[in-house]
Amino acid sequence: LNMTRNHLLAAACALACGSTLSPLASAQNAGRSVQDVVQRADCPNLGVGIDSYHIFAAKTPLDEIDYLDPSKIFLVQLADFMWNEIKTVEERITTARTFRVFPGEGVHSEALAELVLKLHQLGYRGDYSFEVFNDDYQQMPLETVAARARRAALWLGEDVLRRSVPLPNQMRLR
Repeated sequence: LNMTRNHLLAAACALACGSTLSPLASAQNAGRSVQDVVQRADCPNLGVGIDSYHIFAAKTPLDEIDYLDPSKIFLVQLADFMWNEIKTVEERITTARTFRVFPGEGVHSEALAELVLKLHQLGYRGDYSFEVFNDDYQQMPLETVAARARRAALWLGEDVLRRSVPLPNQMRLR
């Protein structure tokens, strides 16, 4: 949920462990994507939420992003993970809850960059958030985890999108 000046925006996301909705729309899953649900609901404050983990875990082709209306993308969550394939629903759930890593730290960095660039080319100019659930991070010092998050933000902004990243007490321009 995102609060913006006197109204609430809600984003609907599809989960990789679900079998009812696809994360993105395509000709193959017509009528069964989150975007289809958002369109049928016809509510101005309901939009699509994109979670990179669920897209990659479900092996959703990135070409399906072309079907999205960028004005209806309300949330983009980014995370990476350490294996190329997740075979069972149970593995998807476990990975989603405990093994996500920051963007740029896993084996899907190239695909994450492609996802972000496709969204940018589509016209999405909203925010990105990191949806990182990792049991190892809970055992690390907070400063270490924060440094990894900062490194991921710089990777996303400067290396992928090639724009300056606003950081407290610093001006970074490329």
